[in-house]
Amino acid sequence: MPLKDITKLEKENPSISLNVSGYEGGVYPLRISEQPERTIHVDLFLIANEERMQHYCWIKSMSRLLSSQKSKHNGKLHFCRRCLNPFRSQDFLKEHVEYCSNNKAVRVVYPEKGSVKSFLKFKNINRFMKVPFVVYSDFEAFIEPIQNMCQRDPRESYTAPYQKHTPSSFCYYIKCFDDDVYSKQPVIVTKEKQDDDIAEIFVDMLEADIKDIYTKFKEKKKIVINKDDKRNFEESAVCHICKKPFEAGEEKVRDDCHLTGKFRGVAHNCCNLN
Repeated sequence: MPLKDITKLEKENPSISLNVSGYEGGVYPLRISEQPERTIHVDLFLIANEERMQHYCWIKSMSRLLSSQKSKHNGKLHFCRRCLNPFRSQDFLKEHVEYCSNNKAVRVVYPEKGSVKSFLKFKNINRFMKVPFVVYSDFEAFIEPIQNMCQRDPRESYTAPYQKHTPSSFCYYIKCFDDDVYSKQPVIVTKEKQDDDIAEIFVDMLEADIKDIYTKFKEKKKIVINKDDKRNFEESAVCHICKKPFEAGEEKVRDDCHLTGKFRGVAHNCCNLN
């Protein structure tokens, strides 16, 4: 029986659910039943050869089959059929399944030891740099009931809204990386009249502040270099952004803060641009 026909088999036998596992360098899930809580649940192991001959074997104990593959623990383990992660108790497994059941079954593949793919490498070096400005904001709201008089059809699924959140106040704070460059007190606004649109007021005020910041700092400050900075530039052998050495003949550039003009360090040209 092909895997795709097992769903039909389950529909014709409402008391049975079937999972199927395969093997390629390790056991992995081939097919996970969408009806795992049925009276009779069976785990099968599919064996196939190059001539496309298929044979299903009954997996009497997933713990015995997978324990040596997943853990050095001697006792019984409880396995999630969807991701094949082991758990020491049925309670831990039950908690995990609530989240894992929302995802597709996966096959975990590890790269060969010592290969290039077995090493993780962080590429977004620019994310290490501080951003010039950050905006923190928060809203408060009244919870108001919704009068929903529409009659629903109980035979169909539906969502019945019964309350809504109406914004009543907000606060936002614009934080600069250096208070000497820019500093402003938090903005706090509370609804005064019934017709006040707090969300619109928030957008308008924040937009005005952001435009003001852009106007003040749109012109790049000229870089300020002292004797120590010049010596640092000549002697530096490592990029201060990516922490990698400069290769012979590779261009070095001065990285500076566009808001203050302060020299930050020596960098690769590409790192500086990014």
